[in-house]
Amino acid sequence: MKRDEVFLVAQDNWLIKKVGLFLVEQYGEKQQHLTAQKMRELAWLLKQYCAADFSPNAQLGDFIKPARFDVVISAVKSLSKFEFEGVQRVATPSLSLKVVHSLKRCVSILRGRAFHTKDKDLQEDSDNFEKLLDSEWGHCISYHSLNTVEERKFNKIEILSLTEDLEKLQRSFLSKISSSTQVLTEPPLEAWSHLA
Repeated sequence: MKRDEVFLVAQDNWLIKKVGLFLVEQYGEKQQHLTAQKMRELAWLLKQYCAADFSPNAQLGDFIKPARFDVVISAVKSLSKFEFEGVQRVATPSLSLKVVHSLKRCVSILRGRAFHTKDKDLQEDSDNFEKLLDSEWGHCISYHSLNTVEERKFNKIEILSLTEDLEKLQRSFLSKISSSTQVLTEPPLEAWSHLA
């Protein structure tokens, strides 16, 4: 992972490191880039959350609570650069679509920790946060991100070949065909390979 400010945030957070360990166990070292990317996404989200909530020393587990869900939504919107004028568009829709999976992984890790420590409050917070992700994430984040992706796909300029380019290509093919057929009257192996 690139050693920068985001790296330091990830390094200081036990939950982000646990997600990284979970991904290494799941995918192995072949997907090292994916693991680093997911950890960086969570570290960026934590930085945005700390800025939105004015709590510089917050941990990732601190905002995986139902009471903090709205702050998580605003942090993701800020991280993905939502544009709020008129129809909501998203500058980086893929990031907002990926973050939900990382958050669900964090929820499952916290739930596992709650089972191990028999912490009913942590288990209840994890369950309720996951229910909020399932019920509200779609219309708050995913809907706008998917619309942005579809709109970009629809508005993408498709570059067609120019007629003169196609004519040049045709002339080139015709000249190769005629030269290869002339050589075939005296068939060396090289002529047959040109036709193939």
